[in-house]
Amino acid sequence: MRLFMMKLGGGSAISDKSRPLSYREDWVRELGTLLAREISSGNKFVLVHGGGSFAHPVALAYGLSAYRDDEQLAGVSLTSAVLSYLSMKITLTLASVGLPIYPLRTGSIYVIRW
Repeated sequence: MRLFMMKLGGGSAISDKSRPLSYREDWVRELGTLLAREISSGNKFVLVHGGGSFAHPVALAYGLSAYRDDEQLAGVSLTSAVLSYLSMKITLTLASVGLPIYPLRTGSIYVIRW
């Protein structure tokens, strides 16, 4: 068995950053089909994805690249929500082609202090 880590680029592979909330289901489905074959041959994968057209517009609108004030906390919530939505879409697509997938949200390890 070999273990691979793969990052699915949010701005090119799984979405089109020029169109907010765009999702390239066809590409993700094709990748899932290829990975399912690899898993059946004994390989394992850890998939990580970016935020692309889901997270980046929200983060930009709220100026989340640097802390200013607590007014940005709503932006943190909204960014987390759209990333959950994207993760759900990816999970449903990959599971539909037989890929055993379980999403883990890295955002759940953050602590916001006020």
